Amino acid sequence: MTTYGYRVEVSVQSLEKSLKERLSKLKQARMPLVFESNTVDSLTSRPSAQALNQRVLHHNSELTNFVSRDSRLMEEKMELCNTLGRLEEEIWRYRKRGAEQQS
Repeated sequence: MTTYGYRVEVSVQSLEKSLKERLSKLKQARMPLVFESNTVDSLTSRPSAQALNQRVLHHNSELTNFVSRDSRLMEEKMELCNTLGRLEEEIWRYRKRGAEQQS
């Protein structure tokens, strides 16, 4: 029976360690999870409508910022591609002039 009690203790310890690791990973991923307390009840209880609304608004804000940044990056990329095209065309002209002058 001592062995059985030991196994249960090891299982509880491994579960606690696993939960701590997963919570750490969630925090690193910047997932906006709000725990009102560290009890098991808070993990299984339903969040309020206001809390859900706040999460949705937060996610919407993050998504809007991401899309805004992405569109700015796309514009910058297009400008750089256009500039590169113009520069390649100028290089081609200079080389053509150089070849004509050497002839």
